[in-house]
Amino acid sequence: MTYEEFMALECPSGSEDELDFDDSDGDPTINVNDLDSADSDREPEATAVNTHNSNNYCLKDDENEAVSDAKRYFESLMGTLHFNDNTKRPDPETQDHDKLYKIRPIIYHVNKKCLLLPMSERLSVDEQICTTKARHHMKVYMKDKSHKWGYKLFVLCGDMGFAHKIEIYSGQENNPKFRLDNEPHIGASGNVVIRLIREVPRYQNYKFYFDRYYTSMDLVVYLFKFGIQSVGIIQRNRITNCKFQSENELKKEEYGYFGEYITSVDNVDVSSVLYEDNNIVCFLSTFVGELPKSEVTRFDRKKREHRMVQCPAVVSVYNSHMGNVDLLDSIIGRCHIKIRPKC
Repeated sequence: MTYEEFMALECPSGSEDELDFDDSDGDPTINVNDLDSADSDREPEATAVNTHNSNNYCLKDDENEAVSDAKRYFESLMGTLHFNDNTKRPDPETQDHDKLYKIRPIIYHVNKKCLLLPMSERLSVDEQICTTKARHHMKVYMKDKSHKWGYKLFVLCGDMGFAHKIEIYSGQENNPKFRLDNEPHIGASGNVVIRLIREVPRYQNYKFYFDRYYTSMDLVVYLFKFGIQSVGIIQRNRITNCKFQSENELKKEEYGYFGEYITSVDNVDVSSVLYEDNNIVCFLSTFVGELPKSEVTRFDRKKREHRMVQCPAVVSVYNSHMGNVDLLDSIIGRCHIKIRPKC
């Protein structure tokens, strides 16, 4: 139909479907009120409101009583949901008080199920943060995380990004209640690692990777006595009788300098390697050291250029397998939780 034929059409006067044409500018316009009235006999479609609160997951035009009853029942269950017997909860003022008492059965159940899967040879221990906007005394601030406020988790993770065991930080790491009789006390960070490896098979050549927060001489020696190898970055002040050069002396050395010292602690050979990259880093290991060396590309800040430098084996091994928890974070980041509780 041409434009002229369309304009020649006549609508009956007084009709509800009559269209209002305005010929003042030569272009036909449609009255919006006429369109609304023409569609007024159609039934309104029920659309879902997708919000972050579970209370708002309902129909906008909710006339179905079954849906309303189910929603109210779900909200009542959420409001009275408990995982532990509150009548047996210890007094918060006593030493035996557990800050995670209400969700302790859930933590045990999740860890039990995750431990059913076979562990990989290379495991790492690191922190993870569960972000939240709730007001709670256990919420912490971690400046190195992208989301800085939340609950802190200690995670034992495999090289495929699977978490085999978790522990929620509560500030009670040094409480003897959470330590077995045959476990030593080697500090708050070391105690976390010892608790996470309780279910790891002994004397099967498992290898552990952790950062400077956990690494200590007592920890790597303790793990080696149970047939578990380990490597990690360590602060220089945690090594007794350290023979490494001072930072002022290292600044005079050529870029990429490294040195190694091997010692024996309780009949356990421990290698400590000092490596000068953009920063001075010290490694502690019971299964890898300086050799074999490799060549890597590094950016020299002083000369403002890329250059090939020699790299000790412990650096390559550590960088290859320390990011297991970071891999887990990237996997979780792809699966956002849309339903959130009311805080």
